[in-house]
Amino acid sequence: MSLFWACANIQAPSGGPPDKTPPEIVTYSPENNSINFEDREIRIKFNKYMNKAKVIENLSISPFVDLKHSWSGKELRIEIEGDLDTNITYLINLGTEYSDLNGNKPEAAFNLVFSAGSKIDSGMIHGKSPIVTTGYVAFLYNLNNKSGDTINPAHTLPDYRVQLGTSGEFTFAALKDGLYRLMLVKDEFKNNLYDPVDAYSSAINDIEVLNSISKLVSIKPGAIIDVRGPELREVYPEFSDLIVLTFDEPPSPKALNKKYFTLSDSIGNQFDIASAFNYPDEPNKVLISMEQSLDTGKTYIVRADSNIMSDTLGNKSIDSMVTKRFNTPFGNDPAPLKIFSFDLSDSAGSVPTMPVFRMVFNRGINFDLSQVVSKITNTTDSSTIEMKYSWETSNILEFSPKDSLKERVAYDFNLSLKLKGSKTTQSLDTNVNRYFTTGGRKTIGSASGTIEMSDNFCDSNVYLVFMNKSNDKYLTKVSNRTWSIKDLPVGEYTVEAFCDIDGNGTYSFGYPYPYAFSEPFVIFENLISIKARWNIEDINLKVNEN
Repeated sequence: MSLFWACANIQAPSGGPPDKTPPEIVTYSPENNSINFEDREIRIKFNKYMNKAKVIENLSISPFVDLKHSWSGKELRIEIEGDLDTNITYLINLGTEYSDLNGNKPEAAFNLVFSAGSKIDSGMIHGKSPIVTTGYVAFLYNLNNKSGDTINPAHTLPDYRVQLGTSGEFTFAALKDGLYRLMLVKDEFKNNLYDPVDAYSSAINDIEVLNSISKLVSIKPGAIIDVRGPELREVYPEFSDLIVLTFDEPPSPKALNKKYFTLSDSIGNQFDIASAFNYPDEPNKVLISMEQSLDTGKTYIVRADSNIMSDTLGNKSIDSMVTKRFNTPFGNDPAPLKIFSFDLSDSAGSVPTMPVFRMVFNRGINFDLSQVVSKITNTTDSSTIEMKYSWETSNILEFSPKDSLKERVAYDFNLSLKLKGSKTTQSLDTNVNRYFTTGGRKTIGSASGTIEMSDNFCDSNVYLVFMNKSNDKYLTKVSNRTWSIKDLPVGEYTVEAFCDIDGNGTYSFGYPYPYAFSEPFVIFENLISIKARWNIEDINLKVNEN
């Protein structure tokens, strides 16, 4: 689609109060649903001067035909340059994201239907995104004259496209009866194709138009599809024997093992790595602890194993993405073994009654040569509760009580550490003491119930997602058509059910090519209100599949 300006830019007269009224289309030709259309020009006149570029950006014709545009004052003239098929009904669509010169947007989209033949097709597909968003375009492909396996939206133009309105709704009109494939694309390049930078989602199935009617379509706007593995962006020697690797995304925990990293100098001599682990609270960073200090002022090469290195979605890296040279600064001493962070602060309040405390060290720990002793004491009756601990990784220690703590009670936490680092010349001998108070259940509640659905909706695992007004999400799995969820903060929640076909425990938006449908979902109309210390029971959620 090409663009030509017929005249200089026209601006509205200045002066007076600011105009905040939406633009309107006052006249257009031909008439809507015209048949035997032989003219080559379509005219659309607005009631005010428009942002011409935005209007053209939001204008489309389906099926696609080459168009040329020109303006005369407030009137847009569209010249049809391609040939029209007399067996096809055409739709001119003007979305809702264009504006006048004051930035005011229209209240509704505009559709103009016409045919060069003697018949107007009247099939319709109505759809809506349950999440109101902007910038998304619905791509529709006619499967009556092509195989779905051949449709690659990166190369195949859609037969029909419409913008989602500000309400999330969209409509395809003037369709023949038949089968259609729907995708949502945030078309960043405005090229009517899917590009890797575009957010994407598939419909949950192909859509049949029969006797001009189809079922209402619900489709979620997706996200940018991540197909690349982690890339090593920066290497920084924090100490002479402690190297910080910064990736562009978090590596998979499976890749965080010293055997999957190598470090050598510029002539190929390799140096022993003591441990590799995540940087505290920054999952994009990896700490490499060396068995020996590196010489200062020299060049070294660090490399991750590209056969193992992947992100949390399983996307693998290539060797060039995970290999990097770096220089050690002068005067960089070895790092002592120390506690990097501990998430239980002294005098903490509202601690859960079944807490998990997390302590992070700046080095990997030699478990066999280390000793950990901890206990919790009730300051009211001096009773003690035994603690259990585990090493989440080589540098992360987690504690939790073996029994539940009492609500709104003060406790002392005592920890004795006698640790040896993975670099065994380093050690840490220290005691950690914390005073804290547990919380109550004044601000949380729970809910449980059943869900009615058929195997047509899902024959895999079903999850419920509770979302409050702050868009915080809480997930629970349905078991034998019953469900329960605990410790929800007080408030009102919308509830969504989705069918976890791929078994990854999160909603999947489908894939553009090879094509994969998104996972079936339903958002229930009624809100669930969670009250403090209440367990709301016998809530029945019904999946309406009509």
